[in-house]
Amino acid sequence: MNLLSWLEQEKEFPKVYWKEKGSSQTLAGCGASDACNSLPLAPTQPYFGGVAFPSARKDSLWNAFPESYFFSPKTLRCEVESRLLEPFCVPQPAKTSHTPDLATWKRSLQQIAAEKLDKVVLARRTTCIYPNPINPFDILRGLLSFAPYCTLFLFQPSPDCSFVGATPEHLYRRQHEALSADALAGTTPLHQPQNLLREKERREFSYVKTFLQEKLSPLCSAWSWHPEDQIVSTSRMHHLYNRFSGILHTRDDAALLNLLHPTPAVGGYPQGKALEYLQREEPFDRGWYSAPLGWVGPENTTFAVAIRSALIRDKELHAFAAAGIVQGSDAEKEWDELNLKTNHFIKV
Repeated sequence: MNLLSWLEQEKEFPKVYWKEKGSSQTLAGCGASDACNSLPLAPTQPYFGGVAFPSARKDSLWNAFPESYFFSPKTLRCEVESRLLEPFCVPQPAKTSHTPDLATWKRSLQQIAAEKLDKVVLARRTTCIYPNPINPFDILRGLLSFAPYCTLFLFQPSPDCSFVGATPEHLYRRQHEALSADALAGTTPLHQPQNLLREKERREFSYVKTFLQEKLSPLCSAWSWHPEDQIVSTSRMHHLYNRFSGILHTRDDAALLNLLHPTPAVGGYPQGKALEYLQREEPFDRGWYSAPLGWVGPENTTFAVAIRSALIRDKELHAFAAAGIVQGSDAEKEWDELNLKTNHFIKV
């Protein structure tokens, strides 16, 4: 029996599934031998969890997911899975709606331009209603085709609520004092790689690199970027990418999270002005969407950025996506980018 099927059949909660991009290793666990509402200090065993995006609006959709939550599974299995399961095809919903809708989205881009903000990462929640309860493990099976390009995850605090996704972005990885952090921004369909050469995409990407270097270089005794920016591809889109590497003075993961989250890739730049706008104007609670999600262990820590993700509650699936809005952004094209990002889960 593969790990996903084993985890689906287990009766204890919370549950976690973690398959990191670029690795054949898969982790799955259930039950909590210990749990806490902050990042554990000097853990002697792996803890899995996340820290919510700082949204001003709070709603009941995320009640099962605290602002910050980490747990150490009672049972944790690790396997090297040599083959993928046959992906599950997600059915079409009976009803779909967007928050914000297209008209509100267009007004928001006009407002960002009028306020002359450098970059704001504006998000959308797409709510899909199905006639029957949704099995989150089927949704995860539907994401398996993304496994070579993305980190696949599932967090399930209770039987009727789950958070799943396939994210191409790491916030950071730490092995002892060795640190790496992803700069990833700019999005274009596979058939239009030339779009990443446009000034808008290059500027959006530069904000992410500048932020990471400003925040992380003072914490490192030595640091560097890859010599050239790269284009990385998932199965459906291209992104601009580079990697910051350094040797840390300290292993303080809580300090790293507080320093980095949210980066300009999910919030905007400068950080303070972008977050002020989002907390004032974004019309829904992001919860764990675009938040740090991962695990911390005795020597190693990995946090992904929970994009390309969805919250599942009974018959509802809430798919999230965002676009980096800078001067010159076109509302219709950015809306199309959101559709491209949510087609992990639903064609809109």
